[in-house]
Amino acid sequence: MRRLLPLFSLVLIPVCVLGQDVHPEVQAALDWQMPKNECEFRVKRTNVGGTDRNFRKAMKKYTKCNDKYLAGLVAEREKMMAVAHHGLTQEQADIIMGHMGAIAIILKRSGSESAVPESIREANQTADFNQ
Repeated sequence: MRRLLPLFSLVLIPVCVLGQDVHPEVQAALDWQMPKNECEFRVKRTNVGGTDRNFRKAMKKYTKCNDKYLAGLVAEREKMMAVAHHGLTQEQADIIMGHMGAIAIILKRSGSESAVPESIREANQTADFNQ
């Protein structure tokens, strides 16, 4: 019986440690996935005047949508940084830092010229603004 007690306690300790509840904010940060950017650039091409106006209007709408998407990513990154005060294991910290790194890449790209979708660059090059 004396030998069974330590063996029994060794079996229960990992179950107790693994069964610990994770704070909901930490769990949300661990489960987070990059949201899809649903912003679309649509401009109607016509041979009639007003193409420049349509292009600017579509660009304004796209920019507003994209800025909202990027602001959401910044807010998510801030939430992830705040979960550290709940205490994290190294594995949890690595996962959350990976998510934050992915956000940082998207935010860095958003400031570069390559952040403008190909369809917008093509529309800008082919639009006839002199009509």
